[in-house]
Amino acid sequence: MAVAISAAGDLVATGDQDGTVRVGRSDGSEPHLLIGGGGLVYDLAFSPDARWLAATSADEVRLWPVPDVSRPPLYTLPREQLLGKLAALTNVRVVEDAASSTGYRVDLAPFPDWRDVPTW
Repeated sequence: MAVAISAAGDLVATGDQDGTVRVGRSDGSEPHLLIGGGGLVYDLAFSPDARWLAATSADEVRLWPVPDVSRPPLYTLPREQLLGKLAALTNVRVVEDAASSTGYRVDLAPFPDWRDVPTW
């Protein structure tokens, strides 16, 4: 539905109707997935330095740090390594809660404070 190419021409991003954004090298290697669930992606744009990617949907703009495409996509990592990477990228945590009907609840931890672009 949407395509963007970095200024250097080495990165390509695509967005689809369910909100999934794929970012990868222009050589066609395995892309990284950015899943936001924002619905149809209307447009994509890389920042001039290709460190950030903006994705627009009907009623929102999502700003993503561009993944390090020299490394394997997160979804290909072993479970524990994946969980460690995800924890560094968000302040949302699922914690045990005996009082909850499911045994868990969502908790907002202190935000990682992104002074620099997070490392994928």
